[in-house]
Amino acid sequence: MSNPKFKIAVLGPIPKDHITTHTGEVIEKYGCVSHTTIALSQLLGEYGTVIPVTHVRKADEGPVKDIFKPYDNIQLDHITSDLDQGDVVSLKFLDENNRKEKQTGFMNPIVPEDLSDILDCDAYICVPITDYEVPILTLQYMKLIDEI
Repeated sequence: MSNPKFKIAVLGPIPKDHITTHTGEVIEKYGCVSHTTIALSQLLGEYGTVIPVTHVRKADEGPVKDIFKPYDNIQLDHITSDLDQGDVVSLKFLDENNRKEKQTGFMNPIVPEDLSDILDCDAYICVPITDYEVPILTLQYMKLIDEI
C-alpha cells in the first residue's frame, strides 16, 4: 500500500510584524500564513506539499521565501510581489496580555486567478487578518470548482 500525498494551500497574508514587547524589546518577523505553513509542513513531512498563497511587498519576497527554504515540502510559486503590496503590522504590548495593533500596509486580495493552477488541492486553509485579503468571491470560486 502506498502512502497518500496530500496537497494543502494556505491562503492569506504574511505580514511584516514589528513587535514591541511589554519590556520594550523590539522584534521584527514575518507572521500569519508563515506559521500555519511551517506547522503543516512539519506535520505532513514526506506525505504532502504545502503551498502558501500570498502577496507581499517586493522588499519582503526574498526574506519570506528564505524562511521556507529549509522545508522541502513547501512550494514557493504562489508567493508573489507583482503589485508590491503586502501587510505591515505594528504590535505594541502594553503588558503581557494587552496590546495595541496597527496595520499600515495591506496586500492585494487573493483572487480566483491566484488559484487557477492549484485547484487540485486536498484542502485550502484561509488565515486572513481581514476579509479583504481572501474575499468572498474567491471562497465562492473555490466552492464552485469543488462542486464540478
